[in-house]
Amino acid sequence: VLEAVAILRGALMAHYNFNDWLGLTARYDRFDDRGGTRLGHSVRETEKSFTIAPTVVLGDGAGVLAEYRRDESSSLVYGNGTKDSSDSFAVEFTYKF
Repeated sequence: VLEAVAILRGALMAHYNFNDWLGLTARYDRFDDRGGTRLGHSVRETEKSFTIAPTVVLGDGAGVLAEYRRDESSSLVYGNGTKDSSDSFAVEFTYKF
C-alpha cells in the first residue's frame, strides 16, 4: 500500500503593476507534510504561508523589492518548538543584463 507522505495542497501567486515603476506581488501556499519528512521539522504538520512584496523599478534593468512573509503551522515548530508561526522580512536588489 502506497501512502502519500507530503501533498502540496495549493499555491496561488499574483502580480500587478500599478505603473511603469511600481508593482505588487502576493503569494499563498499550503503544504501537508503527513510523514514529517519534507519541511525539516521532523513532525507531521500542515504549513501555510503568505507573502506580499512591493516591487520598484530603479532604472535600466535595476530593481528592488521588500518582502514580508508569514508562515503558520499546525504544530509548534518555530521559536525552538514554542510557536506555531513565524514572520520574516527580506529586501532584494536585482539587476538584468
